[in-house]
Amino acid sequence: VVWLRFLGHTVEYCDHVFLRNVGYILGLLVKIDEKTALCERGRFARICVLLDLNQLLQHSIQVEDFLHKI
Repeated sequence: VVWLRFLGHTVEYCDHVFLRNVGYILGLLVKIDEKTALCERGRFARICVLLDLNQLLQHSIQVEDFLHKI
């Protein structure tokens, strides 16, 4: 289980649906950071995800037309 931090800040990071979908794309979503969920964290968003460490770790994820750094 790891905490993933998305650098930068966009409105999507405060959206539970967006964060949940990203979490399940990367692995198994465990938790969304409370400060992120309340839009209180200004520079990044965090989610806790269960990852398979036998696979390569991703440094970014493409969602629609935007590349999000992790």
